[in-house]
Amino acid sequence: MILVLAFSSFALMGINDGVLGVLLPSLQTHYGIDKAVVGLLFLASVIGHVIAAFASGAMAQKMGLRFLILQGGVMISLCLVLVWQLPPFSLLLVILVIVGYAMAMLSTGLNAYIAPLPGSGRLLNYMHGFYGVGAFIGPLLATLVLQLHLGWSIVYLFISFLCIALTLGLGIFFPASRTMSASHEHSPMARMLRIPALWFATIFLAFYVGVEVSVGNWSFTFLTEARSEHEVTAGWMVSGYWLGLTMGRMLLAFLVERMGKRLLVQYCLAGALAGVILIWFSTGGVLAALGLWITGFCFGPLFPTTLSIVPEYMPQRLLTGAIGFISSIAYCGAAIFPWLAGNFMQSVGLWTLLPFCFLILSAMLIMWSKLSHNHAKLVEVL
Repeated sequence: MILVLAFSSFALMGINDGVLGVLLPSLQTHYGIDKAVVGLLFLASVIGHVIAAFASGAMAQKMGLRFLILQGGVMISLCLVLVWQLPPFSLLLVILVIVGYAMAMLSTGLNAYIAPLPGSGRLLNYMHGFYGVGAFIGPLLATLVLQLHLGWSIVYLFISFLCIALTLGLGIFFPASRTMSASHEHSPMARMLRIPALWFATIFLAFYVGVEVSVGNWSFTFLTEARSEHEVTAGWMVSGYWLGLTMGRMLLAFLVERMGKRLLVQYCLAGALAGVILIWFSTGGVLAALGLWITGFCFGPLFPTTLSIVPEYMPQRLLTGAIGFISSIAYCGAAIFPWLAGNFMQSVGLWTLLPFCFLILSAMLIMWSKLSHNHAKLVEVL
């Protein structure tokens, strides 16, 4: 039952992230802001993730994983009700800081619960695959709401109701005994920050999260404004991207153990590059939709597979703090890269989105390939 609730919680986080790309034009219209300013929404969420990165480890040791998870669920539920009330933009940013913190706590608790289990690589791919299920549903839900003229913010009331139900379920079934023993080191955070694997995983995943969110949140704007796709068609195409992400995690999970985690990541990076190139040189329609699906499919295993490697190089007593730190700081990419993409699109042109994503993926492939080429270095770093 805990796995069902954990997978469902990741689906809810996917819905929350998936609706934003479709709702961005409505948010810009409602608040009277341009593409550069709307990037502050991503920054606000990241500030919350950064706070959680330094708080989650100590909080898990003192209060347990159950506290992290329930704290996150309650805060998300309350904050999304406030978003539904259409607060002023400045207040919305504050609310999203809290939502970012709460999402990070919920994600950290669930990842830390799964990571030490047998077959964690497969289980993490499945759990993060349900994030893709939610991210696939999100654009469809947001598109439906816009087509019915219900007001964009009603989406967040619906998500809040789902979060309340899941939080109640986790409160009932998640074991109170699932805690991390306190470390006797003078400064466990300082010890953790000296481990090279932590920094490689954090930087690599920051690049990944940045390009994933850039494609997911800006492709709707790109398709409707640069390729003149109808809103409904573009919404389906963006959902196809998130569907690809989900299928990649679900279908490639069995390859994690057979192919090897490091080789799988390298092949998926190459495939994602091919998908971006296909979107770049297509004029829209079927080829663009196919390129989005391929990109999402190859993105799928990257985050959970990389995260599943971390316990191999991290002491058990530092694992929750490490996973919280990596997941939360890596999420900075969700603010930095979409914000940069928005600025380039605003000042240079919408066409810059795809070269921007191509450069990020190329840097990731070079980084991973250099480490994979030297196995001794790879063992030392990750």
